[in-house]
Formats: sequence, C-alpha cells, structure tokens
Amino acid sequence: MWADPFPMPRPEPPCPVELNKYGILFPGPGNRPPFFPLKLLEHIFPKETIFCELQALKKFDEQVIESLVDRILGLNPSYPKKHLKVFSILKKIKLLEKISELIELGMSDEELPVVCDALAPDSPLSYGNPVRSISDGLMTEDKRFRFLQEQHQMNIPFFYDRPEPYHFDWRAVVPYCESPFVGTTPEGSFATVTRISIHPLCHDFHGSFDKLKEEINMLQRFKKTEHTQIVTLLASFTRENENYLMFPCAVNDLRTYWENNESKTKARDPKWVEWLSYQVLGLMEAVSLIHQSPEDKDCPEEERT
Repeated sequence: MWADPFPMPRPEPPCPVELNKYGILFPGPGNRPPFFPLKLLEHIFPKETIFCELQALKKFDEQVIESLVDRILGLNPSYPKKHLKVFSILKKIKLLEKISELIELGMSDEELPVVCDALAPDSPLSYGNPVRSISDGLMTEDKRFRFLQEQHQMNIPFFYDRPEPYHFDWRAVVPYCESPFVGTTPEGSFATVTRISIHPLCHDFHGSFDKLKEEINMLQRFKKTEHTQIVTLLASFTRENENYLMFPCAVNDLRTYWENNESKTKARDPKWVEWLSYQVLGLMEAVSLIHQSPEDKDCPEEERT
C-alpha cells in the first residue's frame, strides 16, 4: 500500500520549490521514479508560489508575471486551458524561463504527452491536433530528451466514473500498485483478477466503494440500478494490448464468503436459515433486475443482451 498517500506541507518561504521532495514513490522494491499527480502539483504550486518562481528568474516584469500565473493555473477566462504540468516539467528540467514561449505556442496540459520521431532523436517535439512542433531553437537536444522523459511523471491519469476506456501508452505512469488478496485469489472466466490500490490523489471513487451500483457495454446498462448484489464498473482502460476493467475490491468471492459465514449448527440454527434466505433473496432480486432492466423495457426479451 501507499506509504505517504497525501502530500507534505508546502515549503516556507514559498520558493524555490524542490520538486523531488514531494514526488510520490511506488511501494515495494524497484527503482521507479517518483510521480506527481495534478492534485499534488496544485498543492505544491499555489498562485503565490508560481509568482515567486517566475520572479526569481528575473526575466519578466510584475505585470507579465501576473498574466503568466493566470495562464498557468487556467484562471484567464479568455485562455482557460491549464499549463501547470508544463510549468512543472520545465521546473524539473531547469528550463522554466521558456514557459512564456510554450504558452504562446499553445502547448497546454491537454497537449501532453509530446512526442518525437523515434528514428530521428534530434527531431523537434510535436504536440496537439493538428500537430504542431516546438522549434529546435527553443530547446537543446538534451532538454528535449529530458522533457520527453519527465513529462510522464507529471502527466498522471486521474480515474473517474466514465463509460469510455482509458488508453495509455506503454510509457505512461499508471498510479496503482498491486495488493495481495486475503485467502484464495479469485479467478475470472475470461480474465485475470488482480487486486489494486489506486493512489488516493488519482481517482474520484472515494466513498463509492460502499455503493455497489450497477462490465464496458453490458455493465453500463445497469448504471441507474442500485443493488447490493450488482457490482459497479468504476473505469476501464487498455495498455500494451491488454484490457482492464476496474471494480470495487471484494475481499472474497461469493462461495468463500458463504463458507466463512456458515453456522456450525447449520440447518438447526434458525438464524442461519434466516441469513441464507436473505442471501438467496438478494441474488434473486439482482437476477430479476438484470433481466428486467429499465433500459430494456421497450426491447423484446429475445433481443436483450
């Protein structure tokens, strides 16, 4: 599990910020670099800290700095896109003085990750749709390489309830770690079941695990159905030709749960009979809801999926 799920206090004085002190480390063995979710960057770089960082460059006057701060944080109503991840990458590679040029080029956080021709490492960085390039004069080859590397530590996915799968490239830093099951590891009919822990700053499922609401197309049919026996699909994504479905963590499968909750006296115990009846009733209600989904009411039964 995560050793330090929440960020340390911001530094005083507000700058210069040493980013490496804040990065989140993956638990367990290995030498994976720290990562920086957006919520962490927002914590590290409030308005006054960004102002201080830009002022320390001694390149911009106060009015320009104020304008840049608003652009970086997405506070300018005429240019609402954020540039905080781009700012943080430049800070990490010691190229912060180029922030105004990249903002004017329209390279916001939404354009990340930038790419380059793998067969021509000295080629310019490209971004956006339509594709645009960062001129060679803006960054040296060494800085371009560092930008390519560091961007993945800043451009961290944030999971929330959505029907479409996420698509991650092989270099993406996906903020979860595997967590062993207690007892028997469950097995799916067509997939491997893995218990994971998503970093708390990287998802919007807080408080959702106690609501088992309604798999990608079929499970979405039960989005508006609430039942304790129907599992909710939280999110889905693909990575390196593997498909992932994300559900709330269940400590046991149904069989193991029943075995662990059996009464030693079984049928002679009225409370056990009541408990078992309640379990069967819950399953019957869930199956009934599945076959009588409100979304299927106008669809003939033989055509339902």
